[in-house]
Amino acid sequence: MTIGERIKKMRKAKGLTQQVFANKIGSTQNAIARYETDRVTPSSAVVSLICRTFQVNETWLRTGEGEMFDNTARNNELFQWADRLAHEDDESFPKRFALALSRLDTHGWEVMARLADDIMQDRKEAAKPKDAAPAKEPHALTDDEWAMVQMHRTAK
Repeated sequence: MTIGERIKKMRKAKGLTQQVFANKIGSTQNAIARYETDRVTPSSAVVSLICRTFQVNETWLRTGEGEMFDNTARNNELFQWADRLAHEDDESFPKRFALALSRLDTHGWEVMARLADDIMQDRKEAAKPKDAAPAKEPHALTDDEWAMVQMHRTAK
């Protein structure tokens, strides 16, 4: 597999179009297309930027060896975030929210995932032109799930 094919594979694994991928690294859709078809080899700086931006294992991107994604970078990001939270006031919203998330069981995570999906669906709907065809109805939370969200809001 070529570096261009690996760039394309990684981009698709992230669920990004060439345009969105290009925007995230400050490039153009045309440049990404040229990389992916091996018409142009990305510079070392571009490869490094792709790896930093998308937590890609640089060895994998350059050679195909190892895992596609660099979980170490993602874990470091989580550790840094947790360290910042640990130093915040106990009553700050981010700290209280993180603590609430840490207490969720499997069902609670399912509820949160559906809530997040509903929020994202609402954002997509708001961004659509008014004359666009209606999207499928988003799945609403059940009464029990909504009660659980409310319970977590009031619990400390």
